[in-house]
Amino acid sequence: MHKKNQYTLLVSSLPQHKRDLFDSEHTPVSEIQLNKRLQWLDEEDARDLALINEVLYWSTMAQSSDDDFVQHASRYLPQVSNEFFRRMIMWRLEMRTLIAALRHRQQGVVPTGEDEVKGFGRWPLMITRNWQQADFGLGRHFPWLEEAARLIDEEQALALEKLLLNLVWQQYERQGFGHYFDFEAVVIYVLRWDVINRWRQCEAQAALERFNRIVDQCMLQVEHD
Repeated sequence: MHKKNQYTLLVSSLPQHKRDLFDSEHTPVSEIQLNKRLQWLDEEDARDLALINEVLYWSTMAQSSDDDFVQHASRYLPQVSNEFFRRMIMWRLEMRTLIAALRHRQQGVVPTGEDEVKGFGRWPLMITRNWQQADFGLGRHFPWLEEAARLIDEEQALALEKLLLNLVWQQYERQGFGHYFDFEAVVIYVLRWDVINRWRQCEAQAALERFNRIVDQCMLQVEHD
């Protein structure tokens, strides 16, 4: 089958995402069914999708230091030859750089001299020089930064995750304009699927934590009674 027809068939077989991330009660297709559809990718495109996932969703990211992540992403990013995907990945890496800087500042870290913030894109030096400003002087470029800083300072983890995932969701939607039945459309679909899946996991974890707090409170009430 011709590649264009193959990907038209692949994309057409996938249920559409809802416009609003938070209207999605579950992913539009199961992970098993999605992976079955992705078997229709040709070998080169399958490798590229795996590479994008390797850069964005490194399996040990949660346990890694910033240095580890920067080294890992720097090793794999040059292998991404498609300019569309490079821009998409760099946008995510810049966001991660900004959030990491906010977290470090909340923890009391202060860069010394020209000890530049580690990260990606155009902003590490700007962040370093404007460390004490709530938005690092970048509010014009990233209007959401002050809100993210406030949520980090108040340790509102779920609200912060909701803010960031929604920003990513909207960015992927914008990046998907003009791509409907090509490989780029497939990648955007997969990445948006991942955003829904991550939000559902966050909600489930938050619900479990709320349940545990209620149980703990009830147990305390019983003990007092």
